[in-house]
Amino acid sequence: MKKIITCLAMFSMVLTSVPAAALEAAAAVTVDSVGDQIELSASPADIAGKWFYQPKDGKTAGVVTVDENGGFRCVQDQETVDGTVTVHFELHPDGTETVLYKFFTESETNWVTGMLSKDGKSLDLAQDGTAKMTRDETVRKASAAEIAGTWLLKEQKNNETRYSTSGTVTVNTNNTYTYVDLAGNQSTGSAYALYELHPDNTVTIWYSLLDSNGKQWIGCQEDKNDKTPKTLSVGHAAGQILERVSDPFASGFRDVVNPPAASVSAASLSGLWKNTAKPAEVLNVYTTNEKELYNADFTFYDSKGIASAGVVKLQYTLNQDGKEEYWYVFYTQEDQGNGGTELKFWNGFAASGEIPLEDLQRPQEVVQLRLSFL
Repeated sequence: MKKIITCLAMFSMVLTSVPAAALEAAAAVTVDSVGDQIELSASPADIAGKWFYQPKDGKTAGVVTVDENGGFRCVQDQETVDGTVTVHFELHPDGTETVLYKFFTESETNWVTGMLSKDGKSLDLAQDGTAKMTRDETVRKASAAEIAGTWLLKEQKNNETRYSTSGTVTVNTNNTYTYVDLAGNQSTGSAYALYELHPDNTVTIWYSLLDSNGKQWIGCQEDKNDKTPKTLSVGHAAGQILERVSDPFASGFRDVVNPPAASVSAASLSGLWKNTAKPAEVLNVYTTNEKELYNADFTFYDSKGIASAGVVKLQYTLNQDGKEEYWYVFYTQEDQGNGGTELKFWNGFAASGEIPLEDLQRPQEVVQLRLSFL
């Protein structure tokens, strides 16, 4: 959500997001102030997670959860407050800015307002004396982007043990999804990570898919034992699952035609790489043509020494703003059995353009391939 605001330096202006628009979590505001353009970026997703709420004057402490889309719940002294967090930008005459996270109840009453600390670990509720919220660092800040990709929606029918496919769900990294049923009917909606707060103050993370009206369609509980699950259960009861069928980075790549930014080329990958999590795995990238910018060759050796060979292509995707984002995309060459070969997606890494290039990392993943000067 973007707003263009013109203001004079002598005024202090507060830019307010409408509570009802919480599902479109405020993304960026551009302010024209005395000829200087200042871009401010903040979102309720910045404070997603679990917080300990300490009111002023020694009142009973509470627990607060904030969802990726800005929904919140506070449980304090056996009372529950539900509502929405919206982002406000306060511009001061001296040219400084303050980002405020305002908590509105369901009746649209401003419950508390907080300023996030630089380390992101506390919210100072300055308007409420010494009150503050402190992040529970044992609970991660979750996002629906963690399940980006294409999934089959399957369900058990007539008490059968097997699952039948009902349609295909594609979850995108920008908090949207598309569902296509077997008849080809298509629907779209929003995808967010939500927190379920239990009576013992523990939380469960859910990936929630909302329809175009903002109503819950399906929800899947995270798999705490698998950061890249192949299957997700729908709801609390058995009967429906999501089964992954493709990698989120395996499609949508386009070949580069115009020269990209300086230092972004497939040739810049040339050298030996190793997997920091599995040092026995080695990746060798090389090129036979120094003038070739967009393509290179590679051989990957797994921990058992088994080799896979293929090509690396510099390609790009278009983000939601229509801007190009460059990727190093690895394809293995698969034998088709008729004398020909087929390129099959193996891995994709964002092209940062950094010199020297020392790290390759896939979005949403911890495991890296790190350049090794062997």
